Amino acid sequence: IAEYREVLKINPNSAVVYDQLGEALTEMQKWEEAINCYQKAVEIKPDNQKFNQHLQEALSRRQEQNKTVIDSHLKLAEMMEQQGFIEEAISAYRRVVNLNPTAADLHHKLGYALASLEKWNEAIASYNKAIELHPNSGIVHYHLGEALANLDLDEQAISSLEKAIELAPNLSSAHQALDNLQAK
Repeated sequence: IAEYREVLKINPNSAVVYDQLGEALTEMQKWEEAINCYQKAVEIKPDNQKFNQHLQEALSRRQEQNKTVIDSHLKLAEMMEQQGFIEEAISAYRRVVNLNPTAADLHHKLGYALASLEKWNEAIASYNKAIELHPNSGIVHYHLGEALANLDLDEQAISSLEKAIELAPNLSSAHQALDNLQAK
């Protein structure tokens, strides 16, 4: 690897050397560095099919590795939550959310764990993020309504519960929560 880097200092426009360095880094599973090298090779020689293929393969393998990491953190979080280690589960959910911030279900799971410890404001923030990413989830609107109700934000809670019922009319817990709030 050091030799390839030395050659690139002398000849920074060598697509072949960038590609070879990318291959060496790929063998070490240093995906970001490998991808950067392949991208430079493609920038220099955009029509080279081999360079483009190496780039696509590295991107795919990085994505697979990220998915594996996310899946293992998620399983860990769920297992901790099931065993009652809620603080630890929350930490694991936060790691998963940081790795995949556009997954609404992960924000929902984090919110649910936070709510189980009555961390209502944090739970609400997680539920709102889940709704921002996937606005048509009745169960998330229901959980948001429950969290809002626990902070005595009744108008907002009613609105969330009504939305939950609109999206998931068979969600009996949302109907019950709404009835309880309106009976206050």
